[in-house]
Amino acid sequence: MFCMCLFCVQQACYEEQVRHVGKDVSAPVDYDALKECVLLERCLKETLRLRPPIVTMMRMCRTPQVITSLLLLLIIAFT
Repeated sequence: MFCMCLFCVQQACYEEQVRHVGKDVSAPVDYDALKECVLLERCLKETLRLRPPIVTMMRMCRTPQVITSLLLLLIIAFT
């Protein structure tokens, strides 16, 4: 959001939303109206690029595995 304010994109994004969707926030938004909001889509993609929802994915062995003479065992964590 800071980047949007810094580059004066927030106002343009809002105007695009009003132009295609309308000002009524309680009205349902259809998919065709959202497809026409090109600037909004670009802002969302850039936000996801800068701040991805999943930074790393942790993996866990469910069964013992042998990889080049190393034995990976299942580690059970109790909370």
